[in-house]
Amino acid sequence: MRESRGWRLGVVADAHSAPPGAEPYVWQNTVDLPHSTELLDAGLHWLAAQQLDALVLLGDLTEAADPASFTAICERATALGVPVFAVPGNCDVDPVDRSLTAFDTIQREEIVTGPDLVPAGPNQILELVHLAAADERRLRGVRRPEAGVPSHAVRVVLTHYPVLELESDLLAAGFRHSGDLTNRVQIEADLHALDVPVVVVHGHLHVHDARISGNLLHLSCGPLIEPPHLVSVIELDSTDGHIMVQRRAHSVRTDDVERLPVFAPFDQRWTWSGGSWDLGVWS
Repeated sequence: MRESRGWRLGVVADAHSAPPGAEPYVWQNTVDLPHSTELLDAGLHWLAAQQLDALVLLGDLTEAADPASFTAICERATALGVPVFAVPGNCDVDPVDRSLTAFDTIQREEIVTGPDLVPAGPNQILELVHLAAADERRLRGVRRPEAGVPSHAVRVVLTHYPVLELESDLLAAGFRHSGDLTNRVQIEADLHALDVPVVVVHGHLHVHDARISGNLLHLSCGPLIEPPHLVSVIELDSTDGHIMVQRRAHSVRTDDVERLPVFAPFDQRWTWSGGSWDLGVWS
């Protein structure tokens, strides 16, 4: 067993915390809103035993952007006793005025929201991507300017929406695609232009996947609210000029479904060395 020297980030993607009486619906599979609280408690219970350094709420904290649901998920998240980083998802946007007023009220000493660039771990920066309305239906990503960012060896980008184009692959595989940010292409180009390796951690699509694109390691985190009901731990380790990343995903409940939107192993490792990402085993 490897004695970890890494920095551990627990991930809850697409919890969709919902008020009593919320009805289930189908996305990739059944979105189990009536049991959102039980699923959240099960996910956080497992994460509490993983010796985390921080926890991220990766958007769609709520189903309907209601204050009670924001309060419920934040109280449970902060009870883990580690810093919490939260980014908004499309379901965290007020359905009437298209604002993020309710989401923005969750920021406090224990909860960091974006847009921001935050030192975290040795030679690491966390970037939190915020959202804003682009038009009546679509959203754009909001990032903090690069000016004044301290030097770092690796950047971890926390964003609800994906940075890479995945729609064609998902549709070809028979799954839905939830839409992209209006400025996705620009964000992808800007991250590719950085002179450091970048780990993108996102939700939104309700799929579990991993891709490599140049300096980007792009990790799609599966949803808690629908099968396979995932939470994850992402561990980063910088040693001797190498960047090592491991992701372990854990299913808190097994449902009998015909097809799961899973395109990568639940336990996977990557190494950045010599200017590229490679799949690898480290011990």
